[in-house]
Amino acid sequence: MRALKLIIKRFVFVFSILVLAVLHLVKPLVRVRLMIVGFHKFGHLALEPDLALLKIRAENATQKTRLPINVYFWGLGPRKLRSNQVLAAMWSKQILVIPSWLIDGLVKAGETFRKLSLVIPKLSIHGPANLQASTKPTLQFTADQIRQGEAGFLNLGMDMHRPYVCLVVRDSGHNSDPSGAEHPEYEFRNFDVDTFADVATALVGRGYQVVRMGAGKEKPFSLKADGVFDYATSRHRTELMDVFLAANCSFAVSTQTGPDAVCLAFRRPVCFVDIPIFSQFFFGSGLAYWNPTIYVKNSVQLTLKEIVNSELMWIKTTDDLLNLGITGIRSTPLQITENVLSFLDLYENDFKSSEVDNEVSELANAIVAAGMGDIGRGIFGDVKARFNPAFLRRNADWFLR
Repeated sequence: MRALKLIIKRFVFVFSILVLAVLHLVKPLVRVRLMIVGFHKFGHLALEPDLALLKIRAENATQKTRLPINVYFWGLGPRKLRSNQVLAAMWSKQILVIPSWLIDGLVKAGETFRKLSLVIPKLSIHGPANLQASTKPTLQFTADQIRQGEAGFLNLGMDMHRPYVCLVVRDSGHNSDPSGAEHPEYEFRNFDVDTFADVATALVGRGYQVVRMGAGKEKPFSLKADGVFDYATSRHRTELMDVFLAANCSFAVSTQTGPDAVCLAFRRPVCFVDIPIFSQFFFGSGLAYWNPTIYVKNSVQLTLKEIVNSELMWIKTTDDLLNLGITGIRSTPLQITENVLSFLDLYENDFKSSEVDNEVSELANAIVAAGMGDIGRGIFGDVKARFNPAFLRRNADWFLR
């Protein structure tokens, strides 16, 4: 068996070299790029192809010559390791997906013969998304998937004719340790879903159903009320419903994890709560409204300028925050509810804000854009995400100094 595997690997390697050699010869006419998606994470599988396609379309619109023709080979990983088979199948209808064994072969052959190697753009869920709010979603459900999704609503006990909000709360089940311990880096980002009980109650009071999203490892939502559905711990969870619910909600309330990226891919707006890492946020998307965790160092709250004009803007993990002596102040349940309801007011008013709120929001985004500079513009594009109005009303006097 081992000998057979070795023979197969060598055959794939030789075959990949031949493919690269042919592609190298036709390079003046056809330019091929490998697009390798983070298939093992739900949000990455949803949003990386979406943002990459937006960028490709923008590049094609400015291309002045017909040649070379750009061709993109997409890798969505081994089938058994994909985070969501339904989502991967939906993407396969929109992009040219080639087998994972061939992707691996082309990468390894290119590493051995550098002159033949293909360009492998770095894909990200946080890249330029300026066109997201003004374009239609690329992914589409089939008629059969829609029928299954509508049946899923009924199985959950939802009223498919009433609007609903996806509640996306990252908790200790997301990266839980078998020992039961949770690394401080994760605890900085995790929440107790019961903190959002008042939010869910308020949304139901405004006429919305609330669906708590998740992968099945989360703590059950203790709130038991008409119009509130703990889908994350439901026996009716399916890979299709993981996508279908996020794709068809009115909007999402999220602490930034997995399903909210699916919402963005399907052009659903998201109200992000207490985001701790700036460099990993969706600054380029006009579908994102947010408030940060308030940074504290040496018992002093840091202003927005102090954050975006320093290394704090570019750190990638909350572990780095802790190492720099940064602690965080989260919103109280009452403040979270105020934030979500202020977002709801915007949503129901077609995102038209008051003159005062708009001026403060533009000032905040100008501070972010100036602090990030050309580096940020290259990563995110223009800053389109907006700070939550209620958060700025409470904190603008010191936060925007």
